[in-house]
Amino acid sequence: MKNLIFAMAALCLILSSCQKDEAILNPTGSETTSVQLDNIPLIANPHNVSDYALNPEDAEDEKISKQLLQIGLVARGLFNNNAYNELMINEAKKNSNNCVSIEKFIESAQGNSANKNEADFEDLAELVRNADFTYQPQEEGEAVQQYTPAFFVVNAKNADATKRPLIALGTSVDDELSGMDQFTDYIVAWYANGDGSFEEILINEETAMNTTHPIYILDNAQFASAQPSKSNSKLETFEQGELKGANSSTMQVIDRYKIAHRYDGSKRSEYSYKLEYWMDGNPSAGGNRTLIKDIHKNDINDYFYNDVDIWQLNHVTVTGLSMATFEYDWYASNKCVTTPGDGANAEIDCRMKYSHEYYQRVYFDVEQNWFINYVKGAIAIKKG
Repeated sequence: MKNLIFAMAALCLILSSCQKDEAILNPTGSETTSVQLDNIPLIANPHNVSDYALNPEDAEDEKISKQLLQIGLVARGLFNNNAYNELMINEAKKNSNNCVSIEKFIESAQGNSANKNEADFEDLAELVRNADFTYQPQEEGEAVQQYTPAFFVVNAKNADATKRPLIALGTSVDDELSGMDQFTDYIVAWYANGDGSFEEILINEETAMNTTHPIYILDNAQFASAQPSKSNSKLETFEQGELKGANSSTMQVIDRYKIAHRYDGSKRSEYSYKLEYWMDGNPSAGGNRTLIKDIHKNDINDYFYNDVDIWQLNHVTVTGLSMATFEYDWYASNKCVTTPGDGANAEIDCRMKYSHEYYQRVYFDVEQNWFINYVKGAIAIKKG
């Protein structure tokens, strides 16, 4: 009898523990437990997801964000299990931007013998067919951009196809809403419960890159066919600089900088750079994205003077560096930025929601001691 009582007590304890692990952390409530996704706590979305698609400062962005949300609310119904993971992950890895066009996904997945979601596919296909993914930048002289509705498999390298995926909206939450100040650069994601319902949660870049659950972000993608081709002509850069004679230093340093625009809807802009270096007249990739500074919205047009090391040009055949500074959006796929180079242009892939959200596009010659570029703010580079 004592053994029976002990066993029942142990069972109650186990059930209680399981229920606690399945609770959702609510940033505006008193709940303190959390559901676990690969041992990473998730956070319940405390606001209406449609609030994050609004952008009174940019009607074109609002148009695309609202369509991504509509598509996401239909598409999530297709991913209540892992049936399409292998297809999605393999297809994403074929593309340099880790994206799968939704149209292509529909074509491939509808032929899957396990497909039992014909109505969802038809609804999704109609949304994509009628979507308007053109974007007209507000800046004078910027051309109309054309994007493709797509799934961005942000963690394609380490995604486990056997696990249930998350579907996410490719726009950041509004961190100026009540209770949201600690969630800058988070996005909304949906996770299927298995009973036809979904948990609506907030995730950030750290969560996305550490989990092995596949994460499919609704994205306005730019595929290779839509990217500008390489040009042999010099790009107009509006830069001011001079050669000052011999300087034996091989270290390039950002001496000071500022940004004159805010592309990010959050309180802070992740002002970043990516490089390509030139050897024997050809550009080569110069490493990953590097953060220069998180710039608060109140600091737009203010100079910062902390030195940032860029690159040490210690290879005898290196003639210079092409660099793009830009607004980094972790939830967005690569967009191509055409940048001046050594006798030709370089094309640098930057993680931005839209392809015009760069700040400066510069080329630094190894023979040059310093220059200043005054586009969309300013950046000064010198030999260290």
